[in-house]
Amino acid sequence: MQPIYNDASLVQIDTLMEEYNSSECTDERRAEIESLLLGLSEQKEVRIDELYKSYCNAEQESAGVAPLIKRLSDRRAMANKKMATAERLIAFLQGEGNKGETISGGKLTWRKSTVTLISGDVPQEYRKPGEPMLTEIKKAIQQGIEVPGAYLEERNNLQIK
Repeated sequence: MQPIYNDASLVQIDTLMEEYNSSECTDERRAEIESLLLGLSEQKEVRIDELYKSYCNAEQESAGVAPLIKRLSDRRAMANKKMATAERLIAFLQGEGNKGETISGGKLTWRKSTVTLISGDVPQEYRKPGEPMLTEIKKAIQQGIEVPGAYLEERNNLQIK
């Protein structure tokens, strides 16, 4: 008697069929072969059912992943856009090409200004009661007059329009 396993090969099935059809096969052996073939047929149906369920699950999973892939792709594109904007702004803020930079919120430009700074006591003629007259000190220094305790500083101020 030839054993049949769960995964019977076609060769094993053909051998059984030849034995079944031979004139030497007994009725008892034919009944045994019929039982084995019936069992294989039932196993086949169960396997087909399991494979179909597995296929359906994979199909649903694939369909569920598609929107996630789209959302992640959109998020990646947005992140890349933000990175490019940040790179441009970093270059701008570092002073590389101070022509201005357009962003979604407006336009960034540098504006130069001159600030009057007080580092000590200024002469009385540049004071009003209690405080220095910054505009007068600035005009004097720009005309070349030295004002003790004061100096001018040029600054670049970021403007957003």
